[in-house]
Amino acid sequence: MIMDATTEFSQQLADALLEYREYLEGTEFTKLREEFRMFYLAFEGIYKTLKKKGLIQDDPYRFEAKVAGLELPDQSNFLENERDDKMSIRLSQFDAQLDYINNYFQFSLDELTLDRIKLLAKITTYIRWNELTETNPSINTRSMAQYLMKIKHGGENLSAGIVKDSQDQLAKYGRSIRTRLKKITRYHRESYKLAIRQQITDTLSLEPTGNPAEQYMPQVKRAFMASMGDRPFYAELISEVLNEDFGPEREELQSALLKDLRPEREVKQKKKIGPSFEEMLLDAIRTMAQSSRALELCITKLNENHYLLENQRISLGTRLRRWFTHNVLKAHQERTYEIEYMDPVTSTRRTERVPYAAFSDMVLKKSKLYGGILGKIGTVATRLERAGEEQLFQFLHKNLEELQLIHRRLTGLDAFFKTEVSPDQRKQVRGIKNDLTTLKNTMVNANQKKHDYVSKKEEIEQLKKLGIQDV
Repeated sequence: MIMDATTEFSQQLADALLEYREYLEGTEFTKLREEFRMFYLAFEGIYKTLKKKGLIQDDPYRFEAKVAGLELPDQSNFLENERDDKMSIRLSQFDAQLDYINNYFQFSLDELTLDRIKLLAKITTYIRWNELTETNPSINTRSMAQYLMKIKHGGENLSAGIVKDSQDQLAKYGRSIRTRLKKITRYHRESYKLAIRQQITDTLSLEPTGNPAEQYMPQVKRAFMASMGDRPFYAELISEVLNEDFGPEREELQSALLKDLRPEREVKQKKKIGPSFEEMLLDAIRTMAQSSRALELCITKLNENHYLLENQRISLGTRLRRWFTHNVLKAHQERTYEIEYMDPVTSTRRTERVPYAAFSDMVLKKSKLYGGILGKIGTVATRLERAGEEQLFQFLHKNLEELQLIHRRLTGLDAFFKTEVSPDQRKQVRGIKNDLTTLKNTMVNANQKKHDYVSKKEEIEQLKKLGIQDV
């Protein structure tokens, strides 16, 4: 009779684990991937700031050492005078690990073994972002605390704000990632215990007893070695099986286990028929912010073309004029380029002069702004989350207009450099055609979402005029 009961529970557990697996694969893995992406973006905010401030340097061997799998960078102690060199290498390796996790690692139950889960959890605590103090026992955490303290007290509010927001995001997403990893660990533990039941304890004639773990462990171990010897023997988990199936509190333990494996269901609130206009606008803004990478790539390549043009052979007279202007007249002449563009209204070609340095700085700032919005990092991202509908629309409208102008000037500068650089150096000119296409597509998508908002808004207003208020 007791064997029938334990076999029945094994079947209930198998059904519960199947449902739990579907829940993990359908919900938790999607969230886990997104949280690792946000974790990486937040780290990039700090990492790039540290390099920009000269506190650490690029690892010269970064691209020679290919990341082949999950691996925790070095955590051993080092001398005080070795700090910058050691941390430059370690943070570069940590950045490479996060890149591997986000772009190459497969988030699946088969890939996420217990050992890999432990390693992923350790990666999120490689630096203890919620315990950043200069007295922390971890030398990596202690070193990071010292770096960030220099930035926060350096007098530059922008950099200080970036590292503060990034630190908060790293602590937040690190906690959330570890919580999800615990759920996946739970699945693996209970799957192992189910295998013990199905292959061993359900086949043995075991009876309820006061201390089943102690009484039956030797018998179970012999059976394990005979039928499951290729798998690790986890005495702790096998003790749980024996207590849950044959202990004095077996009914309560089994009931609690099945309850714990029941997937979390989100409580769905009754929604109004009408859409959330704020969410529609935020979605359009996030879509627009996806132009961050394309903007960065475009201006980085154009900067290289700019330097190439500036440093190509020029006449002695031109050099003397530049020297006289800069050193004698003490005047700084910003390089201005005259570019062509097609006027969409008149369908005629026009020209405009672009002060290059100011334009380059503006595009880079726009790229960083949009990167912060995507990563939900910085004061602008925070304000947008709290903004009202009108503020969101004005922000979206203004930025789309600015992006249109930026795209026009990037296109003109791309053509300008290709024709103005001397023929013997044109092979060195970097084109941005593909990046411009990416930028244009992003703008089109964001504009479409803006138009969807406007259309929906007008539709709701028309319904209200007809006396239909529940919209």
